[in-house]
Amino acid sequence: MAAEKTILPPSVGTELKICVTADIGEFLHLDDVDFTVTVYNDGNYPKELVFEKSELVAVDKDNYIAVVNTELIGIGNYWCKLECKLPDADCPDGYRDEIVRFPTYIKVVR
Repeated sequence: MAAEKTILPPSVGTELKICVTADIGEFLHLDDVDFTVTVYNDGNYPKELVFEKSELVAVDKDNYIAVVNTELIGIGNYWCKLECKLPDADCPDGYRDEIVRFPTYIKVVR
């Protein structure tokens, strides 16, 4: 029987690198739009960190990395909220707000 790998959960004090990606259309990429990423956890909400696009590390047109200091958020299951301003001629200001929340599947422990 093969040895089972154990993945240890990160502890508070770890700097997490969380990759954010989104498929926002056939001709649009995250690189093309303004967006923010909010990282928070289910244990201490509303403790959160908000990252502007300019504060993230661009990997390519569709992937950005947020470097998250867990000291500032604490323990719990980490989540992300992605808020994009998508060009849309049907909206009065020419943009449509698109907001999605998703789990990172990262649990930070004490």
